[in-house]
Amino acid sequence: YESIETEDIIHPEFVEKNKEMMDIIQKYSGISRKFNLSLILGISIDYKDTSISGGGNDQYCLFVTPSGKKALYHKHSTSKFTAFFDSRWSLQNNFPVLNVKDKKVGISICHDSYISLIPRILKTKGADIWVNISFQNVRPHIWEAVLQTKATENDFISICTLHRNSKPSKGEGK
Repeated sequence: YESIETEDIIHPEFVEKNKEMMDIIQKYSGISRKFNLSLILGISIDYKDTSISGGGNDQYCLFVTPSGKKALYHKHSTSKFTAFFDSRWSLQNNFPVLNVKDKKVGISICHDSYISLIPRILKTKGADIWVNISFQNVRPHIWEAVLQTKATENDFISICTLHRNSKPSKGEGK
């Protein structure tokens, strides 16, 4: 995960034109080309104002391939500005599927895994593999069940980072 800290609001329509976002995209596109690897990266935009759900941040998932293709997925749940705030929102724009070698890979972020229509849309767009990245600690026994169910329902492979920080999240225990 990369972070952009800002006092200014970055509306979804303009996020790809934000200088810090452009720098992150350029950096990881270069790494992708250099090592001939497709990369998936989380990007958190951290706002000073935490008055909207999502704890004052907005989350994106960047997907870059060595051939230069890129996609930016904007989170649909628990974010300051969800993807639905984007006036350009559409099924075509907001659910990217990219080719990685001979497979098609769809992406999403964290709690979006609970929205059943997201993996279903990715499957209808041809995804063989669904990658869902997580930002904060997750409970593996819950997330594994959700991801296994979505994989079975959609007849594809599901992968999640099941991110773990050293400090337990609220209510997580040891």
